[in-house]
Amino acid sequence: MITDTGSIWHYRQHIVGFFSKIWGSNVAVEQTRFDADDVETTDGSLTVKSIYTVTLLRPINGPAFTMAMVDPKDGATSTMTIEVPY
Repeated sequence: MITDTGSIWHYRQHIVGFFSKIWGSNVAVEQTRFDADDVETTDGSLTVKSIYTVTLLRPINGPAFTMAMVDPKDGATSTMTIEVPY
């Protein structure tokens, strides 16, 4: 399980080994943060939601995502959306 600390480095550190082991590729991770009004922000103290975009850095034959588990803690809610490029 990955706990969202708000750190893009922390999130990437937890997933890079998985993608490297399965597909032999590094990943790029981008984070978009949103405030309570659902407006994009760069201020970490105002962030209430983060969206992480993970990009595999080499072409592969087949899907790059197989399974995810989101486990909200302490009454928090989580939403995960998986988009495929085709």
